[in-house]
Amino acid sequence: MKNINFTVFALFSFLVLSSLFIGCVGEGESNSNFKELSYKYENGDRLECLLLKGKAKTGTCRYFNEEGVLVGETEWENGKQNGRYKEYYDDGNIKEESNFYNGMPHGMSTHYYPNGKIKYSVNFVHGLQEDSMISYYESGKVFQKSYYHKGQIEGLLINYYENGSVQERSSWHSGKANGKFVKYHLNGQLKIEGEFTEDIETGVWLYYDEQGTLLRKVAKTH
Repeated sequence: MKNINFTVFALFSFLVLSSLFIGCVGEGESNSNFKELSYKYENGDRLECLLLKGKAKTGTCRYFNEEGVLVGETEWENGKQNGRYKEYYDDGNIKEESNFYNGMPHGMSTHYYPNGKIKYSVNFVHGLQEDSMISYYESGKVFQKSYYHKGQIEGLLINYYENGSVQERSSWHSGKANGKFVKYHLNGQLKIEGEFTEDIETGVWLYYDEQGTLLRKVAKTH
């Protein structure tokens, strides 16, 4: 059973370093409205920030790899991430597009495969996943459909094979598997059926071969 719980902090080290850096390290030119800060790391990566004067930690920070390719950029306001956040692959293709409000993910967050196709999109409300989420195979075919409420998976979760047929179907409540679980072979025949209670396998589980013949029954005891 695959429950994919995604977060937007793929470039977490960049975000942390940005937060520390714009508060305590600075060098470079400044003009009447902005001050430029930059820092080069031992591995050759470089962080650059352009901040408003007279307003605490407000502006834009960008992170470059050792080849000078832009791999991340984020906006800040009063010392917290606020606004757009973008992350790029080393070849410059977009990897993630997200939004922050008051230091937390807020709004749609979309992640991409290296080939440019969407990996998944998820909505955040003040840092918690909310609403329907669909994730995809790199081919563009649907991999998983699920629903989140206040950061926890809720209701029906369905995983698909790449050919479009259902692979697994399970029920969730408050972030835990509760209720019937079924899994299918690639040919569509039932493979496993059972029940979950608070993420624990309960009752009698049935296992079938690809022709639909019952192989065994297993009583789950704890």
